[in-house]
Amino acid sequence: MIKFFNKYVYRTPMLPVTAFDAASNYSSVDEFLAEALSKDQVQEAIYVASPVFFEEVEKFLVGSLQTEADPKRMSRFRVTALKYLNRMSYRATPFGLCAGVGSGEVVNSDTTTEAIKDYKLRREVKLDTAYMIFLANEFRDQPGILELLRFYPNNSILDIGTKSRYVEYVDSQSGRAYNLSIFSNNEYIQILRDAAAQGKTIGELASLIADEDVTVSEAKGFILQLIDAKILISELEPRVVGTGYQDQLREILEGCQDRAEDTPAATTVERYLNHLNALEAQISGLGDEKNVVRYRNIAATVEAFHGKAYPNIIRLDSEVVTTGTPRVDFQMARHIQRGMKAFAKLCRVPTGNSLAKFKKQFDERYERRMVPLLEALDPELGIGFDNLGSEAFTFTPLVDNLPRAPRMKTSKERDVKWDFNLHSFLLDRILKARAEGSETIELTDKDMERFSYDLENIPPTALAMINVVPNPGEEEPTIVFKGIGKDSATALLARFAHLNDEIEDCLRELADFEAQSVGDNVIAEVNHLANFRVGNITERPKIHQYEIGYITKSNSTEEGLIPVTDLYLGLRGGRLVLVSKSLGKEIVPRLSNAHNYFHNCLPVYKFLATLQEEYHHGYYEFAPNLGPITKMVDYIPRLQYKNFVFRPASWRIPTHEIKKLKNFPFEEFAEKVRAHFDEQGWPRTFNYHDRGTPIFIDLNNQASLFLFSEIIETNLILITEAIGVQAEDYWFEHQGQGYAHELLLPFRNEVFLRHPKRVAPEIVEAVADTPRTVFPSSEWIFFKLYAGANAVEKIVSERLPVFLAELHREGLISSFFFLRLRDPDYHLRIRFRTPDHAAIGEVIRRMNEYFAPELENGFIWKIMVDTYQRELERYGADLMRASEELFAVDSTAVVRLKSLLSAEVNKDEEWLLMMRMMQIYVEVFELDDKQIGEFLKERRETFSHIFNTNKLQKRDLTLRYKNHLPKIAAAVVAEQFPFEQEAAMRQILAVFRKDITEIYQQHFRHLSIQDKMEGLQSYIHMSILRFAASKNKVHEHVMFFMLERFYLQQKQMERQRQKTAVKK
Repeated sequence: MIKFFNKYVYRTPMLPVTAFDAASNYSSVDEFLAEALSKDQVQEAIYVASPVFFEEVEKFLVGSLQTEADPKRMSRFRVTALKYLNRMSYRATPFGLCAGVGSGEVVNSDTTTEAIKDYKLRREVKLDTAYMIFLANEFRDQPGILELLRFYPNNSILDIGTKSRYVEYVDSQSGRAYNLSIFSNNEYIQILRDAAAQGKTIGELASLIADEDVTVSEAKGFILQLIDAKILISELEPRVVGTGYQDQLREILEGCQDRAEDTPAATTVERYLNHLNALEAQISGLGDEKNVVRYRNIAATVEAFHGKAYPNIIRLDSEVVTTGTPRVDFQMARHIQRGMKAFAKLCRVPTGNSLAKFKKQFDERYERRMVPLLEALDPELGIGFDNLGSEAFTFTPLVDNLPRAPRMKTSKERDVKWDFNLHSFLLDRILKARAEGSETIELTDKDMERFSYDLENIPPTALAMINVVPNPGEEEPTIVFKGIGKDSATALLARFAHLNDEIEDCLRELADFEAQSVGDNVIAEVNHLANFRVGNITERPKIHQYEIGYITKSNSTEEGLIPVTDLYLGLRGGRLVLVSKSLGKEIVPRLSNAHNYFHNCLPVYKFLATLQEEYHHGYYEFAPNLGPITKMVDYIPRLQYKNFVFRPASWRIPTHEIKKLKNFPFEEFAEKVRAHFDEQGWPRTFNYHDRGTPIFIDLNNQASLFLFSEIIETNLILITEAIGVQAEDYWFEHQGQGYAHELLLPFRNEVFLRHPKRVAPEIVEAVADTPRTVFPSSEWIFFKLYAGANAVEKIVSERLPVFLAELHREGLISSFFFLRLRDPDYHLRIRFRTPDHAAIGEVIRRMNEYFAPELENGFIWKIMVDTYQRELERYGADLMRASEELFAVDSTAVVRLKSLLSAEVNKDEEWLLMMRMMQIYVEVFELDDKQIGEFLKERRETFSHIFNTNKLQKRDLTLRYKNHLPKIAAAVVAEQFPFEQEAAMRQILAVFRKDITEIYQQHFRHLSIQDKMEGLQSYIHMSILRFAASKNKVHEHVMFFMLERFYLQQKQMERQRQKTAVKK
């Protein structure tokens, strides 16, 4: 069930749409710019966005730019100025003073709301985070300051034996560069790391390792080396979750001031603290207008302090302040809710992304292991992430941060994913609409019934981002969907929570519901600053109980902090599972901001951000899924269902004709462009997408047309329909002036509240006598024989029995077991346990010699010696050796049975032996009748889900069961099999039962019923992997279906006999 919250957020630009529309009233673009740029509000918005460009504005207003600048410079100025003014009028995305954020409550439908009055943008001004970091780094480098700071261990450190790997970094003007480094972790470093977890000064740390052999001075010198190598990082490293960095820096400076008494550094600390106080005092003196002079005074203060100018000092966010808010009532919210459900039917869950590739690599490398996260993502020790290898984290100063132009796309074949239901329907409707000259594809209820959506693929919280376009005389306004927040509704709100209490309350309400949606597991905010230049957009309040700190100062005793070293990663049921070892719970990472984490970020940060939706198996990408259609046609009409616009009309326009017209004088150019658009059937008003950013263009407006003519660069551009931009009746209106807007209405998906409790996988550590990794030179030697399924069957049934007998007879092996698997090639895995190291070489020689004929004739195409990775998570470290004993007993029975079967004429019913072995396992593990029923039902339901069992398949399975029932009963009840060597087979099964019974009694009997059932799942699965020549999972599916049916039938017959006996 999807329900809306009772709060919403809206965003509007600073100026009404008429501000840019007014350009048509001026005789020239420059005349319009001179008028528009002279306004205080516009000047302040431009100065905050770019002080450098504002200097150009001042020159333009006094006429010096026109006389000094060359034509190209003037043209660039006009384009930039028009882009700013266009944004201030048409684009609602918050940015400085150009656009702001407001909030409101969903009201009862019969409530009368007050008309909007006194519309203005309230400034929330802080110091820019990048400047704060620059100030902090400069402070750190002053003489004597390092002695005053507290230091913490770099929390990216991964300990591997006596070595430790970590991410080192260097800051420069172009950003932060990373290097994957390694150091030897000796006793002294470990003492310092442990102590620094609580934050220690250099002096405090030095006192811990100074002794009669190491002076305090030497100890400090050693610690400074660790600081320089970033093994220890200072408290100046910013945290982007919780208190803002401006307040963090103040607290650090005040702490240093307390520790600096009677030291030469006291003056330095006081100077920096006074500088921060002066800047904050100047910010508090800002008014509602004419602030450019005040901003310049702040810049002058900074320049005087540092001896040089700093480009951006101010961070400004705007709150929309009105006496009254745009009306959103329950009726509208419920209507949007219905539209959101319909919208989901046309969307898809993305596949084939970097996470899908990572899963495949993880499965091939680790299988069911729970692996330390840092190890798995290490590009050298593990598998890395998203094609980021170790070269990406190596300092190469000559070539680092080299700008690269995108390579021109070449024509080549590409894989196309075509949804025959959705894409065929949409393409047919698009072509039909074009043929009929229709501008809109009107989807009907009958059309929508063709498609469905899954609530499981809608995130726990989402934002419906819409435009509301009133339709005078109509009951419902047009609702234009611009998207629905992916992963979490918090991503677009957290950055602005500091603007007012209502937004922060809404944010916390969303976070609380998300916590409920994961049950007993944990949502943890990712606390990492990818680059100091994105500090403004990544700072956010602490809204979740837990957080994951990465390359930031962290106090190990702080409540709710999960170190990355505490995180383990595994693959369960096709889903990546992140687990906290200390909490014993699954962790759902959360990035409650809109940072583009795909660009130039560390693998751990990128991976955690990408993993956000994995807990619920992926979410919809909320845009109509047109697949390859967008590349097949140049015009797609509006996609609309009732009054919901799911996608505005779009056109792909070739620009060569437009570019030719630029040689004409502007007035003539304007007429010819309008005529060209009319001739081609293109609209005169539209949104032009400039590198992904929409710019509203009106070809009837000379300033807008000039802007369009100057910004088209490529030979093919995308324009989309502008809906509601020029409507006379605006949803957001003030004093008769219409404002563009975006409405963000938060929703919650309550389906996840009904999910069963999810238990985190156990993190199993290897025990002393049972190492996880068994190398070829130790007790087990592991072979892989690559061959086809038929060749492997012949090896198991005919060749392997003789070879095993030879090895056992000569004392070269004491045990063995085997499996048939793919990786992805089909192969036979054989593990031999040798009595001593001397036997290993002889076993390898014998293996090559014995199977030489198969190698020579190509039946075996590769023999490989590999490393044996014990599945401790599946079987438990304490039961691993007992499990290996059981594998050996099972393997011996299968080989002996297969050897007998090789002499049989008809082997089609060998699966009866498999079924009997399955039943023996169940009987030996002492499950009572009820538990047997539960176990068989769970197995049957699991495989029914895997194979998507429907009525047709179930009917077929039932028919197969009925056809084979007499033979099943004979095999399971009386061990009677349709084979000539039936007696010998019964003897083998008797030995099999006896041997696994002994192992069970010694090692498994004490286990809980739940643990016994989990063990049985694996042991039976492995047994079938050994026995079945191919299609092992299908065999398991069919046989569990039949075995459950037989068990239920036997129980029914027993109850019937009991009733008959009572009557007698």
